[in-house]
Amino acid sequence: MTFLVFGRAPTGFIPDQDQGRLIVNVQLPDSASLQRTQDIMARVEEITLGTPGVAHTITLSGMSFVLSATSSNFGSMFVILDPFEKRRSPGLRRHRYHEPDPAGVGQAGR
Repeated sequence: MTFLVFGRAPTGFIPDQDQGRLIVNVQLPDSASLQRTQDIMARVEEITLGTPGVAHTITLSGMSFVLSATSSNFGSMFVILDPFEKRRSPGLRRHRYHEPDPAGVGQAGR
């Protein structure tokens, strides 16, 4: 049975096909309050929703799905992309977003 499952299961870490979902992990400095994390998550969500190809998002403050941990300085966001057919435009591949770090976020550890 094990042989059959491994023979049919994908072998790569990242699936070959586009799943249309992303998981975003946000971690502020250890002393960040939940309110600060919520403010940053709201800003990250605003930027993400303004990005072509993004259908909608789900944000959570106070927990990290990537780290399987909870703390006031963690945030997670699930990004659901538009269907693949709507994301084939060459312009989407060139889209970049660069904004200065929100106050204090980019200064951690420097």
